Amino acid sequence: SAFSFNGQDSFVRMHRPVKDDFTIMFEFRTLSSAGQPGCQWFGGCGLVDAEAGSVTASVGRRQHADDDFGVSIASGHVMFGIGKPDTTITTQGRYNDGLWHHVVAKRHRASGSFQLIVDGAPQGTKVGNTNSLEASLFLDMGRIQRGKNYFRGDLRRVFVFDRILQEEQNLTAVETGADRQEDEPMSLA
Repeated sequence: SAFSFNGQDSFVRMHRPVKDDFTIMFEFRTLSSAGQPGCQWFGGCGLVDAEAGSVTASVGRRQHADDDFGVSIASGHVMFGIGKPDTTITTQGRYNDGLWHHVVAKRHRASGSFQLIVDGAPQGTKVGNTNSLEASLFLDMGRIQRGKNYFRGDLRRVFVFDRILQEEQNLTAVETGADRQEDEPMSLA
C-alpha cells in the first residue's frame, strides 16, 4: 500500500527520528510538474522533509538558514538539501513520469557530506554543515514542513535509518522491505 497525496492539504507527520548520520529511502510516483526547479530543496514539493519553517524571503532563498534537511521534487527534478548554509543536490533527469522511482538520501555528520541516489544511480554528493540537524521536531511526508509546496502523487516503502547504509544494504532493504543487520527501520507504508 502507499500514501496518496492530493497536492493541496494532505500530508503525514511524525517526530523526526534522525539528526546526525542517516539514510532515508522511499519510492514515489507522480505526474506533477509543480515546484520551482533551480532553487533549494524547500522550493520543491516535499517528499520527506524536516525544514525548520523559518521566515522566507522567497521560495528560493531564506532570510536565515537552519540546521534542517529535506527531499523534494520540482518540475520532475528530485532535490535533497541540508541547511545552514542551504546546499542542495538536484537531479539532471526528471522523474515525474507516473512510474515508481526509488530514492536514497544519505548524510554523514562528521564530514558534512550528503548524497542523493535515484533508481540506483548516484545523482551527486555535496558537503554541508557538520551540525546535528535538529532545528525541526518533525519529519513531514507530502509537503514542505512550513505548510507549503504540497506533493501530488504517491509515496510508499518509506524507511528512515539512523546510520548510513552501504549500497548492498540499500538493495537488501528495498528487496525485503527492511534492513535486518541492526535495529529495525521505521516503515510508514
